[in-house]
Amino acid sequence: MSRKQGKQAISQEEITWINSADDKSAAAFIKKFELNEKLTAHYRYRLLIETTNNISKTDKNRLLNEFDWWKNNNDVREQVGSGQDRSSHRLSRRGIDRDRFG
Repeated sequence: MSRKQGKQAISQEEITWINSADDKSAAAFIKKFELNEKLTAHYRYRLLIETTNNISKTDKNRLLNEFDWWKNNNDVREQVGSGQDRSSHRLSRRGIDRDRFG
């Protein structure tokens, strides 16, 4: 899906999903619609939540807060990779031998 497609209006299929899904999380949305481009997926999920009329304002805020947490935590895992903490990632990125610094 191109960036232009990502910015199109929400589809009827997406609206039907958000209105009927038990799991309205971003992860479920991205999996359901097989959105591989991260920026497009994030944009479309946020737009869907903000524009739907069948979710209370409280639930919208909850879903968007959960989404922000999920997005930030998934971004960290993707940047760092499995098994590394942030400091080792920064050191390895700078070409510094981590073993020299304990």
